[in-house]
Amino acid sequence: MLILCFDVSTISTGYSVLDEKGNLKRRFLGKIEAKKSLTLIEKLSLFRKVVRELLIKIRPNIVIVEDIFYSRNIVSYKSLAMFHGVLFSEVEEILGITPIHLSAAEARAILGVKSKEGAFEFIKNKY
Repeated sequence: MLILCFDVSTISTGYSVLDEKGNLKRRFLGKIEAKKSLTLIEKLSLFRKVVRELLIKIRPNIVIVEDIFYSRNIVSYKSLAMFHGVLFSEVEEILGITPIHLSAAEARAILGVKSKEGAFEFIKNKY
């Protein structure tokens, strides 16, 4: 069983793959980057292409996506929602499954840490 995890951003989306025991598969660790000069539509198109390639190559059993954090910037929220829509659509079309949304707080709770820095330290020490 493989679990593909995404931390979606409009500029640089991180992804990683874990096995059923939570072990990181380093060959499937990376990021999807888009130049700041690209339009939103160009970024979405690039994102879709790379996500599609990853899903076909990895064929994960589960896909987890960090939920969108909403602050006061509605423009960023709307852009991130578009990226999430592309990702969810591709996962459904290619794998026939629905990704799982996980908030940053839920992810930290699973790791047993209280902060973003604690999560980074946990990952750094484990891998």
